[in-house]
Amino acid sequence: MKRLTFPRAGLLALLGALPAWCAAASIGIVTIAEGEASVVREAQRFAVAEGLRVRDEDIVRTGPDARLVRLELADGSTLDLGPDTELMLQPRAAGRFGERAATLYLMRGWLKVASGAGALAGIASAAADLHTLAGTAVLRVAPEAVLVFVESGQARVSEPDAATPEMALAEGDAFVRRGRTAPTSARRPPADLLQGLPRAFADSLPRRTAR
Repeated sequence: MKRLTFPRAGLLALLGALPAWCAAASIGIVTIAEGEASVVREAQRFAVAEGLRVRDEDIVRTGPDARLVRLELADGSTLDLGPDTELMLQPRAAGRFGERAATLYLMRGWLKVASGAGALAGIASAAADLHTLAGTAVLRVAPEAVLVFVESGQARVSEPDAATPEMALAEGDAFVRRGRTAPTSARRPPADLLQGLPRAFADSLPRRTAR
């Protein structure tokens, strides 16, 4: 049988024609997928399943009836997404958020994040930026209010593009902003903003990446 060969230049051209995300490095993996969820990557959209590897600038969306989607990132941090949530991973464009250092961008919904061995660089949203989280925090982004609750450890929170100073939050503290009013800190999160908190967020689940 005659062996097929391809010119090197032709092979390189073929590789160059592949979508950019095909060659992108994985930054984490989906370890729990309970309910409808999808990933938008470039012009592609596909269903989330356990074992799916995620990459820079992936947008993860969960349906209104989703129970829990967990992402475990290579840096040791874990991300739990609740229902009706939209999250962008590792936005590459530095100018996308101006001077804001964003590891994640929460567009809407519920997110529980636990940092790895080091502090998580930052989580941006339309009304609040969480900085240098060392511990576990729960975030909710809704049209009427934004909540950042430090469940354990410590973090700093600020308003995007505002001259107001950062708030230092310790375990049990919450950052609250309702509509256009100035943000406030509270020793515990307001009960009304915890309505709809995903039940799965109450569980402390071990990492499952090795499985």
